[in-house]
Amino acid sequence: MEVEYRKTANKTFSEICSKVKSVVEKNGFAVVAEIDSSGIMRSKGFKYPDFRIYDVCNASYAHKLLTASKQFETIIPCHIIVRDAGGKTEVAAGIPTPAVMALKPGPDIESAVNEVIKILKTIVDSIVL
Repeated sequence: MEVEYRKTANKTFSEICSKVKSVVEKNGFAVVAEIDSSGIMRSKGFKYPDFRIYDVCNASYAHKLLTASKQFETIIPCHIIVRDAGGKTEVAAGIPTPAVMALKPGPDIESAVNEVIKILKTIVDSIVL
């Protein structure tokens, strides 16, 4: 079962990071948090390549999930990952299907999750262009 959707761009980490917010917003989501994961790791003494996590959310989809079950609180928001890959930059989206399916949702929730996955893949594809 797919747990991530990953693409590589021939652009710098900074170039890719500068695109994330606008691409996310063009696709109906919002960046609700930006986590400088590599900065955190480096502050603890670990060598780490540039790595950033963007928590993204669409309030309509989140509302649908949260009203179906409070257990969905553990899997939202969605994550867009940007990571330096030695001269290239990887962009990935976490695919929530395994976590959602473990909660045994009804068909309407499965449909909403499939829509979210399609949008997340579009976001990744647009960022790497």
